Amino acid sequence: MKFYFSSQHDQRDRLGTEYGALKFIYEQGVLDVPQPIFIDRAGLMGIYDWIDGQKIIPETVKTADIDLAVNFLAKLKDLSSHPDAQQFNTASEGCFCAKSIIDHIQIKLQRFQSCPTDTEEFGKLKIYLDKDFMPLLKEVLSWVKNNLGDISFDREIEPNLRILSPSDFGFHNALRESSGRIKFLDFEYFGWDDPAKMIVDFTFHPAMHLSVELKKDFYQKILLVLERDASLRNRITCYYPLLGLKWCLILLNEFIKNDLKRRQFAMVDANDASTIQQRQLKKATDLLMQLRNSYKKFPYEY
Repeated sequence: MKFYFSSQHDQRDRLGTEYGALKFIYEQGVLDVPQPIFIDRAGLMGIYDWIDGQKIIPETVKTADIDLAVNFLAKLKDLSSHPDAQQFNTASEGCFCAKSIIDHIQIKLQRFQSCPTDTEEFGKLKIYLDKDFMPLLKEVLSWVKNNLGDISFDREIEPNLRILSPSDFGFHNALRESSGRIKFLDFEYFGWDDPAKMIVDFTFHPAMHLSVELKKDFYQKILLVLERDASLRNRITCYYPLLGLKWCLILLNEFIKNDLKRRQFAMVDANDASTIQQRQLKKATDLLMQLRNSYKKFPYEY
């Protein structure tokens, strides 16, 4: 039984999106996800079959697990051509061109402008955004526009290049059964997306802590699945620094009151707001430093 967070500040239909996605996937014979059993929209609750599995510790991930993840994404790619796939909307914060990533970054920046500035943590946040983040954003944006080649900055990719994506995909949202099989969870943000964004997000997600070699393995194998997408490699290269900057802001979500409430609703962090914010700002600072030194080349190409 899963209850879903909702507030006046976030009207996304998390329950409907996840239940509908899992129903569609499961009914097509893809059994790598929980089977949906019952939906209670009034109670914001869904019931799914029980998975007798364990959380996946990042240090235990092997090449065989990367194969399972890639195989699942390959199945989703095949399902993307199913007639019933058109029922789905764009994935949460999905993007089909570089400009749409910039738009999402600007929206996130605007949210921070409404934050109170009467604590030490918020003072440090403002310094980080003004002195570090904004200058690198300007530099990266100029570099991306000069390196897109034949890819348009603001014209969306063709529909045939888009795929159905879990959006928040990785081993942090999965359980390993005793047989070794992996079941993938959390489809609240499911929908259509550019596979370049899905690939880059997989390598960035802070909850996975995968080694460089495993990320390279994932990259090479998922490219084979999407081999007919001629501009994919270049989109990945150009999306990498933009999505990296976006992840710097995602790491700071706990400075937004409603996002902090959602974290506490999910009971994933028992620390007080100040401790959480200090920790997340440190993560964002470290990631920004990493990007500053590496943004001109996707780091997981052999």
